[in-house]
Amino acid sequence: TSHYTYDTDIYSAYVTFGQKFTKLSYQVGLRFESYKVAANLNYGKDKFDDDYITLYPSAYFTYNLNEKNILQLSYSRRVDRPSLEQTKPIREFSTPLVTSFGNPELRPQFTNSVEVNYTKTLEKGSFTTGIFVRSINDQISRIIYPDESDPSGNKQILTYTNYDSNTAYGFEVSLNYKITKWWDIQPSIDFSSINQQGVVLLSDGTAKSNNVTVAAFNGRMNSNFKATKRLSFLLFGFYRSPVEDVLQEKREMYKMDIGSRYTLLDNKMNISLRFNDVFNTMRYAFDTKYPYPQSGQFTWESQTVYLGLTYNFGGGKIKNLQRKQREDNTSKGGGGMF
Repeated sequence: TSHYTYDTDIYSAYVTFGQKFTKLSYQVGLRFESYKVAANLNYGKDKFDDDYITLYPSAYFTYNLNEKNILQLSYSRRVDRPSLEQTKPIREFSTPLVTSFGNPELRPQFTNSVEVNYTKTLEKGSFTTGIFVRSINDQISRIIYPDESDPSGNKQILTYTNYDSNTAYGFEVSLNYKITKWWDIQPSIDFSSINQQGVVLLSDGTAKSNNVTVAAFNGRMNSNFKATKRLSFLLFGFYRSPVEDVLQEKREMYKMDIGSRYTLLDNKMNISLRFNDVFNTMRYAFDTKYPYPQSGQFTWESQTVYLGLTYNFGGGKIKNLQRKQREDNTSKGGGGMF
């Protein structure tokens, strides 16, 4: 039995300023943030505290070449903080060879990103392409090392750590196109060249600095089919290429989802049905040499069926006052290896 608390206090202030001219517009912003965290395991047996103040600048410049061609240059700095599951020191699972738990001393990872994008409006859609450079400091990643408490020397600890740095260069291409009155598609691909640096632990307990440069590719495809005025169908596909990081070589991942939606009562009510991972192909598989050569695979409940019913109250002409949405800035890495 364990008692664990992980308290965070975040105080923020935001300011933005923008102007628009004939063809050029810009917006610059700055976020001031004070962040405090206090972790406490078993009423003071193991404690961790962190307190820092950070500034997050951003800038967006948009130039309209003409009505159908737009260029955009942007810079931003963002933070991804460790999630509760990544910091929780209570055991998540245990097998004859691996015990998994979080790391309360994880630091947030910070990303500086510069992007140049070009958007062209087509007769039946739009096309966007761009290049980017992203630098990540203190990247949050998985690490595996020998369990010193195991007398056999075969068991390992699976947890999280902060790697030194990660620099990625790449491009993205996306298309939104209406092929016919009843069929539209949204394909997108991105390619990155990634350089990572970090420390891995060997089977004899010593540490080694590891530096890798790899290529990564991701592809997605959304297809929407309108069968009738009320009934529509969705087909979604996803693919991630094999990719290496400081610790391991991750094998490819892919899946396909299907869904449908039916509207009634003057479009106020929607009934939706979605079948995720139709062929049950989603899994995380890896090969690694650290702390000794091994291969592994994790599967989870990716094959699910969702049935939803929504009803919109009020007239369609009524617009609610919406507050600007802000990212929660929490790393989405949860349980398991992925």
